Amino acid sequence: MTATKFLLVQEAAEQLRTDRWQVYRWINEGALRATKPGRRWLITQADVDEYLASTANRAPRPTGRRPRRVL
Repeated sequence: MTATKFLLVQEAAEQLRTDRWQVYRWINEGALRATKPGRRWLITQADVDEYLASTANRAPRPTGRRPRRVL
């Protein structure tokens, strides 16, 4: 039997190289699986690895901002 490693949102954000608020957005959108047994969200290491694998070759999402004009 293998032990499942759980990460807090901040730890997952460090592995995903983003901030914790983006991780919360991904959880709310359903893009990243997580569980909330109490007050904190927990994410398995396997779910972080799966998310990274699914987004590895995808183009970045548009931010909704217009590109800056260079003078």
